[in-house]
Amino acid sequence: EGLFRLSPPAAAVTAAVQKFNSGVRVDFAAMPAGVDVAASVLKLFLRQLPDSLLTGRCLPAFIAAIDLP
Repeated sequence: EGLFRLSPPAAAVTAAVQKFNSGVRVDFAAMPAGVDVAASVLKLFLRQLPDSLLTGRCLPAFIAAIDLP
């Protein structure tokens, strides 16, 4: 099974996000399903960004990077 295929408990994701937002270090290794919680927190962070990371303005550079050795 791959990363992002299993949904962790919503309460665990919410608790991790609250810790991050308050500046507390989150120890995913100590959590049950910690990898899945970490992946969900990352996905949530990326979804909440005000602008896309892969903008259309940068598309030519991304396409050129594909051809790099």
